[in-house]
This record gives sequence, C-alpha cells and structure tokens, in this order.
Amino acid sequence: MSSFYATKIFMPLMNRRLGSRAIRHLRRETLSGVYGDILEIGFGSGLNLDCYPAQVCSIRAVDVLPAQVFSAACSIRVCYQTMSAENLNFPDASFDSVVSTFTLCSIPNVEAALREIARVLKPQGTFFFLEHGKSQNQLIAGLQKLLDPLYNLLACGCNVNRDVLKLIADSGLTLQSFQQQQYGFPISGLYFSGRAVKGRNR
Repeated sequence: MSSFYATKIFMPLMNRRLGSRAIRHLRRETLSGVYGDILEIGFGSGLNLDCYPAQVCSIRAVDVLPAQVFSAACSIRVCYQTMSAENLNFPDASFDSVVSTFTLCSIPNVEAALREIARVLKPQGTFFFLEHGKSQNQLIAGLQKLLDPLYNLLACGCNVNRDVLKLIADSGLTLQSFQQQQYGFPISGLYFSGRAVKGRNR
C-alpha cells in the first residue's frame, strides 16, 4: 500500500479505533501494574500515555517509525528511539517492565522480538501485553487464516491469526495471568491481555 494510504487513511482510522473509550479501559487495566524501568515497544502515536498509572513519570519507547506527535500535556517523560523490537539496542536485563499493545501482530519476525523482550527484562521482570490474535473457535480461526493475506495488505502488515499466548510462552517467558475478550468483528476483535514474567512466577 502507498505511504499516503498508510499515513492519511489507515493510521487515523486505527488510532480512532484503538483510542476508543473501551480500548482505553483495557489499556489501563493492562498497564495497572507496570513498575520500575519501563520500555514500550511499538509506541506509535502514544495512545498508552494517559493509561499508565499515576506513579509512572518516565518511559523508554521504541518504534520502527519516526516519532509521531503526542500530547504535550502528558506528564510522562518519553525517551524515544527509532528501533526495531527484533533487535533492541539495550543491554541484557535493562528493564523491570516491557509493554506491548497491538504491536506483536505487525512485527515481521515476532519470535525474534519476543526473545529480545525476554533478554532485556531483568530477572523476574514483567511483560505487559494487550494484543489481538487467533481465535480458539475453529471456524473463526479458519476464516482468519483465509483472510489474513488480505487483512495484512489492507492493515499495513497487521496479522489476525497469530497465536499470541503460544508465541509468548515459546519465547521463554512464563504466562502469569491473562484474559481474552471479544470486541468488534470476530476476525480481528479477539483481544488478549495479561502479564508474563522472566523466570518463575512470583
């Protein structure tokens, strides 16, 4: 798709959808326990900024695209770097918390990104995620598989049929808690949120 479509059509539509009141509520629930040194991957236009707990005063943020405009009224200091989650330029065990919201669906090598997340987390650090992915309903999962190439094209690289929980578990992180909820269309609206820890459950 053209850069005009991506920046002038798709991105505004996506930000409107993922910035809705219902999704902001999910974001706040997901981020309620973040702590310490925080890294957010796939920062985008900063839709998480007003969803972090009040005690969060600074985060590191990375995205493959140059920084977009986000609210100047936000009290959180953002140290932004253009960087791929597949190759994070941070030392091992750098962060207490890593955050990903609606990002794993569009990373080309998502397995590499999750390995990097596990690497940069401190021992017992926590990965906080809110993603959409593959349905456990076989009929819907079949439709997701069938429609994924078209969805990938129209949604600028987003995939609807990734098994989010399995991908996280296979990365070496331990799922601590998770929930799934249906929002909107069945094909793209199955959301998974939760936490995974580096090492054993606390």
